[in-house]
Amino acid sequence: MNNGQPQKRAINCEVIEVGDSRTKVLIIDDVFPEIDRVRNRITSEATFNAAQTYYPGMTARAFMPYGKAILGLADRAVRHFYGIPDDYKRQPRRAFYSYTTTPPQDLSPEQREPHFDFPALEAFAALHYIAEGDFGGTGFFRHKPTGIERITPDNLDAFQAARTAHLNEVGPPPPGYINGSTDQFKLIGQADYKPNRLVIYPGSLLHSGLIDPARDLPKDSSVQRLTGNIFFAYNDPSLQNPDAGRTLTF
Repeated sequence: MNNGQPQKRAINCEVIEVGDSRTKVLIIDDVFPEIDRVRNRITSEATFNAAQTYYPGMTARAFMPYGKAILGLADRAVRHFYGIPDDYKRQPRRAFYSYTTTPPQDLSPEQREPHFDFPALEAFAALHYIAEGDFGGTGFFRHKPTGIERITPDNLDAFQAARTAHLNEVGPPPPGYINGSTDQFKLIGQADYKPNRLVIYPGSLLHSGLIDPARDLPKDSSVQRLTGNIFFAYNDPSLQNPDAGRTLTF
């Protein structure tokens, strides 16, 4: 009995390259052989509360078997396609489920634009589309004024300075979700929504859910955009571990 977990198998992984940086986005379909069982446990047993991060909705801590299964699959794909050395230690950061529920008019200014997770080249996000149905996928963006697509320690200050200057000049973006190019951000690629699909990308890549309120924020709470969100990074063993004591387990 496999408890709905993905079995270790050859990975059928689609690779798309986005932007001038040709950043690899990895897509794996049919992650769990028993996705209905996985989904039913999440919707019936997970405890959702208002997100304590910038996520526009409700989140719940991921179950440990789920988190480990997703992390194991994502790790194999990232090591292969990104050439992560075997001696680089994988470190989990966060693992949670999320529902997108925030009305457009209630979004904070930060939630109206693409964001990044970590300004590090060897930090990754694994996004699992769980809900059955037709929902918005994930978009990847370039910041037009600077040309930046991936936020690193080397360009973080320039990115933040440009955003602050624009905010001071014209004010925050209008209320609403970003689901395409704007005067400040260009959509450079996207990973469409498909139930039981896993999308893996660097956490430094500017991204956002492509949310259409009419489609993705239904009044029926039983039909909502449900995802699993796993964040992890790799550490060079030759360096002192900067994350010691800060890494999270599932």
